[in-house]
Amino acid sequence: MKGIKGIFIVHLKATYRSPGELFWLLAWPLLITILFGYIFGGQSFQFNLKVAAINLDQTGSSAMNATLFIQSMNGTDMFTVYEYENLTRAIQDLKDGKVDLITIFPEGFSSNLTSGKTSRIITYIDYANPQRAEVARATLQGFVQAFSEEIQRQSIAYIMQYVNPASFNMSQGEFEAYMWGFAKPINLTESTEQIKSREVSYIEWMVPGIIGMNFLWYGLIDAATAISSERERGTFRRILISPVGPWSVLFGKALGIITNLLVSTCLVVAVSYAVFSVELSWHPIIALVWFLAALNSIGIGLIISSVTKSVRAASGIASTIAAIFQFFIGIYFPREFLPTALQVFGDIFPLTHTTEILRAIMIRETPLTQIIPYLLQTAAAIIPIFLVGVILYKMAAKRP
Repeated sequence: MKGIKGIFIVHLKATYRSPGELFWLLAWPLLITILFGYIFGGQSFQFNLKVAAINLDQTGSSAMNATLFIQSMNGTDMFTVYEYENLTRAIQDLKDGKVDLITIFPEGFSSNLTSGKTSRIITYIDYANPQRAEVARATLQGFVQAFSEEIQRQSIAYIMQYVNPASFNMSQGEFEAYMWGFAKPINLTESTEQIKSREVSYIEWMVPGIIGMNFLWYGLIDAATAISSERERGTFRRILISPVGPWSVLFGKALGIITNLLVSTCLVVAVSYAVFSVELSWHPIIALVWFLAALNSIGIGLIISSVTKSVRAASGIASTIAAIFQFFIGIYFPREFLPTALQVFGDIFPLTHTTEILRAIMIRETPLTQIIPYLLQTAAAIIPIFLVGVILYKMAAKRP
């Protein structure tokens, strides 16, 4: 036990005396937390889209016309409208990124609105920035739908002034509902009942992912270099022949890695609460999930450390694994966004599942009856990895 304690203390001292290790252990996860928190920490955010409007419907004199449509767009927080007279100039500004979309109101737009015909709006969108282009398209479609519903409402109100519902054997309300069935055959309504009592912010969704990132980056690299660093300094052989022994080295360093990861995790959680007021659920079983994630990192790190002879080689392999899998385990964005093949690729890495379990507990408050089977499956994948790492470490200890 003294040997384990000695190795543990030495490992912690080496970590906190190294600026490089402190950066990856403390500064890097904090930087990611603060960066994502300030960018996406709000409950919601909204684009303000710059619109180039070309009104060719100059003869429209009705109340419902292109001018009203443009004014209504400009009266919202979603759009800033600039009126153009030249399509060529508008297209050039769209290509240059000065506007996000172009709307053209053809001649006859207003007369069609008032005569019951379909009016057209011609749009141009530059897909050089596909994400913003999709936002622009969806936002404009939503606004057009809302404007169209207002026209429908006014049209029905106008018709009701000149039609006697009794001639159709209907009441006033029944006839109005009948007219709305023609104008709007399907009504998509979002239920006001909350599936969860509050909206989850992006930073709250990110916190379990950042915890997973700590295990993927720092945990994996620290475990991978723990033995190779001793071997490279020439101290590993002396430790093995000393009363300390190889098992004390293994458990002492593992305890040091687990402690460092705990410190980093607590710091991320504390800053998330203090700076961004996150609201996450907690349960004692999170400690078991966290411990399994640590065993996974240590197990893979031991495998890497046992087959490499230098810190540089071990760190390079661990960094490569972390760099690849960070996109597939759901750290930065939901895995559902990935193609199916990449989701399957991410499924083979146990940290994917520990991260998902953390989110299930901390965000969705999933009942333990659903968590336990998933947790047991994850443990069944992690424990063999850890045991393989221990076996390879034991073999490597005989040939330091």
